[in-house]
Amino acid sequence: SSALMLHQADNAKIKSSLSSSENPQITNDLNQILSLLRKNYNDMKTTEDPELNVVRADNVHKCLNLLKKMALAPDNHKPILEGGFMNFMEKLDEDYQLFNEDGEPDVNNKHLGFEIDGKNVLQACSNSENALPIIAESPVFDSTINEVTKLYDRPELIAANSDVQNLFGYDNVIFSNLCKNKTAYDSIFNTIGLDKLLELGQKTGNTNLLNSILNTAGNYIKNTPNKENIPDEVVEPTLEIMKKWVKLHDRNAPLLCKVLELATLLNTDKAKPRLAELGLINSMNNDLNKFKGDHDYLNACLNTLSLLAKDSPVNGQEALDCGLLKQLNDEVSNIIQEGPERYEENKGENEDENGYLKTCYNLSKLYNNLVKNDLNNVDKFNKMGI
Repeated sequence: SSALMLHQADNAKIKSSLSSSENPQITNDLNQILSLLRKNYNDMKTTEDPELNVVRADNVHKCLNLLKKMALAPDNHKPILEGGFMNFMEKLDEDYQLFNEDGEPDVNNKHLGFEIDGKNVLQACSNSENALPIIAESPVFDSTINEVTKLYDRPELIAANSDVQNLFGYDNVIFSNLCKNKTAYDSIFNTIGLDKLLELGQKTGNTNLLNSILNTAGNYIKNTPNKENIPDEVVEPTLEIMKKWVKLHDRNAPLLCKVLELATLLNTDKAKPRLAELGLINSMNNDLNKFKGDHDYLNACLNTLSLLAKDSPVNGQEALDCGLLKQLNDEVSNIIQEGPERYEENKGENEDENGYLKTCYNLSKLYNNLVKNDLNNVDKFNKMGI
């Protein structure tokens, strides 16, 4: 209808806001679009009229494209999902699954186009925190997770077909956004299991997914009473994910903090040789200046190096030789000179009220471990002006 067309995001005639919270008319328009979407789709299934069904199929695509444009306003995400869109996606899932009984993608099915456009809308809505539980509680959640994990296992299918590529792109964004929500991620964990998540973590460069998987691995390891008894099927893939993240070019401080925390948790006799392969000392030395002023990362470096050097003179010597210890000392010295009040102004996200004292303590603990390993380090500290 012309009334609906006026609200298209690329229409120059728009004078009012697309947000349902700012413009009450938008809610009515959304309901109309959703009603037309369901009617055309249902009629197409129940009427055997090829010519008319071509028109209905075109209307379904138009409605989905309108919803995608309406989803540009975050306030519309929840009304779209609760207004009948999830019900439409559930019916679509009943009629079409990407993979057929032989495990191959059904790319010639007319429903694939609906699935792609529908997932395009769903991925837009998944950017809102309050919309994620709605998605997680729907049967569409299970089918989406199943679809994306299968495609992770078969990347050749993504490369071979542009429709599958598009569908995977939308699925992956939905999956990624679900990982940011604790309730939704718990559902993912319960659906997939730790083994599958660790396997996915080795295949993806998606930061939200990696962040959640590293959290899960960390919690599992923390809750294991005897760290030497952590099964290899957890240790090995976790180390591979850590290795992958250390080498990523666009790595960020929060994720590196998790990698360093895991290094302290996995500092067992069994895992030490593999930890050495990660090159964490070199990584910290290269990144410390990049993340200068980030107290969370500074303390993660202090804690990790303290533990790695505790029983290993080789690690302590590497930290001295590459200049990491000097960098850490200089940064903490600057913090001490500026005083606790200045420190509080720049406090890290995960720090408590005693952050200033803990930072100073972490440096002294590091020195203590280095001296325990080799008394000659005292002379080395003096020569370096530490």
